[in-house]
Order: sequence, then structure tokens, then C-alpha cells
Amino acid sequence: MATSTGSSRQWPTVRLHKNRRAFTQRVCKESLQSIESTLSGKGIEEQIALTIYKEKLCLKRMPWPVDDVRGEHLFWQRIELQFLRAEKKKEPQSAYHRILQHIIKHYVKGIHSRFQRPHFQLAKGLSLFIVHRLLSGIGFSHPLKKDQGHQEKKFRVGGEIAHVQALSKKGTVVLLPTHFSNLDSIIIGGVALKLGLPPLMYGAGLNLFNMRLLAYFMDRVGAYKIDRRKKNLIYLETLNVFTKSVLAYGCPLLFFPGGTRSRMGVLNEKLKLGMLSNTVSAQRELLQQKRKKKKIFLVPVVLNYHFVLEAPALIRQYLKKTGQARYYADDDMYSTSYRIFSFLVKFFTKRSEVSVSIGHPMDVVGNYVDKAGQSIGPNGRVIDISGYFKLNGRISEDKQREREYTRLLSRRINEVYYRYNEVLVSHVVAFTAFRLMRKVHNRLDLYDFLRLPEEDLWLDRKGFLLSCGRVRDAVVARAASGQLRHEARMQAKIDSLIAVGVSYCGMYHTARPLVMDRAGRIGTRDIHTLYYYHNRLSGYDLETYV
Repeated sequence: MATSTGSSRQWPTVRLHKNRRAFTQRVCKESLQSIESTLSGKGIEEQIALTIYKEKLCLKRMPWPVDDVRGEHLFWQRIELQFLRAEKKKEPQSAYHRILQHIIKHYVKGIHSRFQRPHFQLAKGLSLFIVHRLLSGIGFSHPLKKDQGHQEKKFRVGGEIAHVQALSKKGTVVLLPTHFSNLDSIIIGGVALKLGLPPLMYGAGLNLFNMRLLAYFMDRVGAYKIDRRKKNLIYLETLNVFTKSVLAYGCPLLFFPGGTRSRMGVLNEKLKLGMLSNTVSAQRELLQQKRKKKKIFLVPVVLNYHFVLEAPALIRQYLKKTGQARYYADDDMYSTSYRIFSFLVKFFTKRSEVSVSIGHPMDVVGNYVDKAGQSIGPNGRVIDISGYFKLNGRISEDKQREREYTRLLSRRINEVYYRYNEVLVSHVVAFTAFRLMRKVHNRLDLYDFLRLPEEDLWLDRKGFLLSCGRVRDAVVARAASGQLRHEARMQAKIDSLIAVGVSYCGMYHTARPLVMDRAGRIGTRDIHTLYYYHNRLSGYDLETYV
């Protein structure tokens, strides 16, 4: 396993937190400039009033355990009094300027983490324990010796590993994983250790800080807080400036471009352009500062599991959101420290496996980069990306141009997700079963189909074997042409592949998405969850093989 490069005192994240006061002042100053340049004088006044209203409403209707409700009430009462006083006395814009400064400073304080090297080392040890010990079951053998081969089979990290390791010494690496499970952050922590990256900074939803033990460590290992309840312009712009400043400081960064866990289980949900746009503007600002060596490298990462514990709740949330039928959306069942710990023990002490594929690194406009960090254009030649940001020979800001770059970048990231996705045998079996069941009941729309009783969904073995074989062959052919990847078991005899796929697909759900009876027929105990696992192969045009 690689080790983090350089002395821990020289890690960008360590330096940033050592200079926390100066960094905070910089973020506050740049946020203020950005907001005031966006809004006119009257617009600032209106935005402050709207922010006060929304914050007070949020504290009343959506308080979370992590919130300092009393402190927040007092802060916003003071801000409201200052605002009313300025409004009543018709004070000049300087009064609203000062109020805006106070709000921004308050937001930055809430966003910022308190990274501490000793806690990072402890968290690193815990990650090693999880990756090396729990993946091979609870026991007392040495985690780095006896079970190494077994662990490598259960926790597979493939793709452009050496490429990313080389780039981490030449610029700022940003990991962009797919997001399916609460387990993803822990897995990515193990991946970062394997890659030898310095401590990552990453934006974590404030709701995760409701769990005290988890919050204590997250706050000290580089997780800055994102409150998704806040939709006001002042907060969102402050968060954007904070993220760009982290990148400009050279801190390796992690964020999930999908924003939240995939409710459908699909590989390519619409990516959030806001966070991606920060990488584009951060690179332009570095070029404006003539810091060409500070290049930003984006690395798509695809995570895959046979079993996502939250799948039944997630797919029902999606189906309810569509509004086509009545579905009860369960609460997130994994929102306490105890439940997450139980989840980890249950996941890691059985037969579960994790597949992580490191995609081809790219620059902020979607060009692939080589191991030397040079951008490669569509014609295969090395290009200087500063040209993307020039107007009349000078590097300048053009928001419309950068929005277009962000959209292009989003499409390129999705392309890499598809190419580096390692298809698992459980995905093939789930896809085939669901498509065959839909084919039998093709006169029903999706929502009527999902209401069918279990006894109407059994598939005979012979037809399932033939269809599954065709889908498997199509997956292997697409892998040969570079459209995707697949696990080694994909080449097994079809009977064996089906047996493993049925056994592994959603293996610990109370109601199994796939079952096989004594006659070899294939059925389901939860068609909704089967739909979720089926969706992982959406987008590869495999439907015609069933």
C-alpha cells in the first residue's frame, strides 16, 4: 500500500488549517466581493431580508440535533435587529455591507472543519482496520499478513492507480466518485490510502454530523460541512468560494458530483454542475495568478457493490417522488451511529465485495491528461489549457463560457463512469430477471407492474439461462471494445454465474430481490429492490438481448 507523499507538516490540508485565520479572512473577503458584484444595492438589501426569513423558518420547521438552536436564534435575532435599524433610519449601503459581512463570517465558521493531524492518523488507522480486517471477517489474525490475498479479492481497486499517484505529485487531485451508499465515504477513505494521497478535504452533509461520534472525527479529518437546507444566495456563494479556495490552496478534494445517493441505482444520474463549476473557475483563477504548476486533475471513480443496504428505502423514495402511485418512502434507516456500526459489521463480516475503478484523469475542461500532467487534445497532441480561458490574449472570466465548459465536463465524467464501471455478476442476473419479468407483463406500465404479487413473477430456468447467457456475452463483448469492465467471474459457466449472482444480489435484505427455488426457477421477494439493482446496467443498450 502506498503512503501519503511528503512530510505530514507539508500536507496542504495541514498548512491550510495552520493558517486557518488567514484562510477564513480570504474566503470572507472574496465571498463579499462576489456577492456584491452580483447584486445591486437594493438587491443586497432584499437578499439579506430573504436570508433572515429563511433561516428563522428553517430553525422553526427543520431543526436538526447538530444545530445550536439557541445560538442560531440569538445570531439571527441580532442580524434582524441590525437590519431593521438600518432600514428604519434609511442608513447608507455601508450598513448593509457590514450586515452582509457578519452573515458571511457566520457561514464560513459553520462550514469550516477543525482538521487535526493526530485525529487524522487515528482515522487512518481505523480505515486500515476496516479495509484489512473487516473485509475478511471478524477475527484476530494480523490484518496485513495472513489474509492479504483474500482481502484483495474482496476489496478490488483497479484502473488508473499509477496514473493518479503520479499526478498527485504534480497538482491537485479531485476524486469524483459515484454515490450509492452511506458506505461510500469510508471506502473512498481506504482508496485514498491505497493511492497514497495526502488528507482529502471533502464536503459532508451537515445531517451526518447529527451522529456525535462520527461528527467528532469527521470535523477533525477534513470534512467541511454542507447544510443542504440552506438555499439562499449568500450561503451558496460563500460555499462556492470556500470550495474554490480549498482547491487554490492545493488541498486534494473529494466530492460526489451526483450530490446525493442515487435513488434509482443508476450509474449516471444528472450531475450537479455547481460543484463542478468550482473546479473550472478555480483553475482559471490559478492561471490568472500565473500559477501554471498548480493544475487541477479530476478523477472519476466508480464504486460497485453486490449489496446496498439502503436500496429498498432509496428506490421507494424515487418511486414516490415520481408521483405516479402511492409509495411509502421509508426514513433513512441508517442515521444513527449504532445503526451505521451494525451496517458495517453486517456488511463486512459476510461474503460482501467492493469494486472500485479509478477512471482516467482529466483536466477541468474534460481533456485527458498524461502521467506528466499534460492535457491531451482531441487530436492526440499536448495542449496548454490556458487557451481555454483567454480573450484577446488575456486570461479573463467569462461566466457563460465557463458554464459551457462545466456542461462538457459533466458529459465527459459520465462517459468515464460507463467505461470504467466494473459490471458484477449480480448486476447481470438482476438485469436479466427484471427485463424478463417485464417482458412477460409488457402490457402493464411500470407502476402497475410493480404491484404484481410475487407468485406472478416466477421465471422458468431454461428461458432464464438462455437470456442471461446472451446478456453475459454482450457484456463481455462490450468489455473487449472498451465500453465497460467486468469482474473475472463473468467468464464462468452460465449455471455457476447465475448461482453466484442470485446468491450475492442484495444478499442481506430481509426480502431478497432474487431467489431460486428447488426446480431452478427464478423469482423475487421484493420487485422494487430488484428494479434498483437492474438499473445499474441501464444505458448499455442490453435490453435487446433479453
